[in-house]
Amino acid sequence: MAERDRVAGLEDGESRYILITQCLQNDFFLNPDCKLYLGDAEVKKLLVPKRDHDDVAFEVKDGRRRVMDKMLREGPLGLFLEATVGTRFKDGAGSGVLHVINIRDWHVPSDLYEEERRRHGRHCEAGTWGAAYIDGLQDYLDPAPPSRDGRAQFCSSGGVRIYHVHSDSISDFRPDVNPAQPGKLRPSDLERLLDVLVLGTSAQVDELAAVLADPLALLAPLGESSPAPVSTPRVYVAVLGVYTDVKVATLLAGINLRFAVPNLAVSDTLCGSRTLERHLFALEFAKKLHGAEVIHGLSDLGAFLGSGFYVENEFDIVAAPPFEQNRPYFSDKRRVLAHQSERLEDYVQLTRRRSIRVYEAISRANVFLLISGSLFLILALVSSIGSVIAPSRFDWKVTAVTGGLGIAQVVAVFFARPMREMQQNLNNLASFTMVLESRALKQAFTEYHLTTPEVLREVRDEAELAAGLAQIELLRHQLDVIDQSQKFDYDALDRLARVHRLEPTSGTPPSADESVAAASDVSESSMDRAVQTSPRTPQSE
Repeated sequence: MAERDRVAGLEDGESRYILITQCLQNDFFLNPDCKLYLGDAEVKKLLVPKRDHDDVAFEVKDGRRRVMDKMLREGPLGLFLEATVGTRFKDGAGSGVLHVINIRDWHVPSDLYEEERRRHGRHCEAGTWGAAYIDGLQDYLDPAPPSRDGRAQFCSSGGVRIYHVHSDSISDFRPDVNPAQPGKLRPSDLERLLDVLVLGTSAQVDELAAVLADPLALLAPLGESSPAPVSTPRVYVAVLGVYTDVKVATLLAGINLRFAVPNLAVSDTLCGSRTLERHLFALEFAKKLHGAEVIHGLSDLGAFLGSGFYVENEFDIVAAPPFEQNRPYFSDKRRVLAHQSERLEDYVQLTRRRSIRVYEAISRANVFLLISGSLFLILALVSSIGSVIAPSRFDWKVTAVTGGLGIAQVVAVFFARPMREMQQNLNNLASFTMVLESRALKQAFTEYHLTTPEVLREVRDEAELAAGLAQIELLRHQLDVIDQSQKFDYDALDRLARVHRLEPTSGTPPSADESVAAASDVSESSMDRAVQTSPRTPQSE
């Protein structure tokens, strides 16, 4: 047996192509009620031609939401599956055999699923519409009739073999776990399948197809059944699906850790996440740490998998931005934020030191005046009383000087003005703190909006320009809301300063209720009032 495998490996000259799809299921693409739904914009990037993004793309058919048939067929994913899987399935076109491994979430009641459900809500429950492959693409992904329990079945026709892995966790290399039987985990279905497809000879791959009438049950890890062959075909593995930053990233990490695949690729066109930043970060991680090639477009990905097709006017079909074009985004963002953080820290340190010095100097001067005024009044009072009781012992000049000034002037010079200045100093300090807090809040919003991929990337067309301008317009509106909230704070602070003056402008002393009301204005949540008086804005994730 070992000698037969060795000879088969040496004589095996053609390349082997493996396409792994991740979570191409209704809950992720067509079910807005699912918490893990990608969102209409991201779904359109994957399923709808770019030229049709402004048109109505979704319809309800038989009570289920779906993408219109024509758009789905001409969209990026539908067009790619037809050119790679469909043509090979019908007439065997293309180089070699294309092995398609469809991984899908498949949850049965268990403690593991209950934990996922509490975090992410119900999704991809076994046998439900949400767990099925995307409506309209089943002919490419799941052409064989399902088994009794609803699981998809292996199918082989023409130049395509379609396998299915039903996964119940984030890591598809993690097998089903039985808590009652602790110990070393057995190899997962995906690992056992790739053992043969990546490391096996043509004879072993054919044997795999033969035994899959009883799916994977008769398979043992390749290392246990026979020695690794001396030579195997060149293997090409491409990955697409969702989410780029979770399931796809975990899958690429598992492949990289278990198999030495020099030709490992991921599609930036047919992968998606909730936000462009998360999508780009995952692709950057896959390229740097896992050595995966990031392929843009449909024609290049098809060529990587041995399908010689060419998509004309691909720019009208593909809406996903090229990874290489957006790759400088992370370095640009780090450079912008690092520069801004350094300047802001210098500014805060400088103003903090200066404000503290000014505040302390004014406080010391006012304290000195209060003490001096108190001593002066005490001296005047003692001299006045002494000059009446014992005129010979107390000089009348002291009494004349202190009495000549008058109590009102003394109070005004030594008490009223220092108190007003101290109150104004406190108001200035409060105003300065509010300015810094407002500045920090504005800076945070500015950093977020002006360092998104939509704003930092090079503008290629009107759609990208509109996306960037919309991001900036949202920033402008949020800054307006902050300015309005700041105005409430300054008005309340001004009222508080007026009611504490010893000489009110109205001529009537402020009441205690007015003082309490003015002070409470400062502590109220003025941001809430500003938001209530402003138009609603969409929330940024």
